[in-house]
Amino acid sequence: MAHLDMGRVGELGEGMPVWFDLVERLGRAPFITVGAVRGRARGMGNEFLTALDVRFARESAILGQLEIGVGVIPGCGGIQRLTRLTGRARALQIIASGEDYDAHTAELYGWVNRAVPDADSTLLSRGSRSGSSTSTPSPCARSRPSSTRKRPRPAAKA
Repeated sequence: MAHLDMGRVGELGEGMPVWFDLVERLGRAPFITVGAVRGRARGMGNEFLTALDVRFARESAILGQLEIGVGVIPGCGGIQRLTRLTGRARALQIIASGEDYDAHTAELYGWVNRAVPDADSTLLSRGSRSGSSTSTPSPCARSRPSSTRKRPRPAAKA
């Protein structure tokens, strides 16, 4: 979700509380949540992204909180989550500026875990089409230091 037409919010009826509840539940989920941005995540789309535990973005991705441009502030936890991820000063800058930020800046700020090169389609495309997944380890798992991998236990002495 990259955009919500503020002029049409009234048409959502009871939809907004449901959306807020969904984002809040994701933020408190007892399992790891992962998101990947391939285009734009602004406003509510960004608030959804910040509710996730691990966030990736393609180099060409754009992130932002544009609400200030229409005279409102993020209302779905954007202020709180951005503050936790980026720090108070950066969060205020992001929210008060209403500007778009590229993936590398978002990574630098701690907004996303990693900006992934557009040419590297493996990380952001796996499992995203038709619900399929592969058995190939993720780039994160492949790059894990060998000291953290499980090793077989020595056999017990008789």
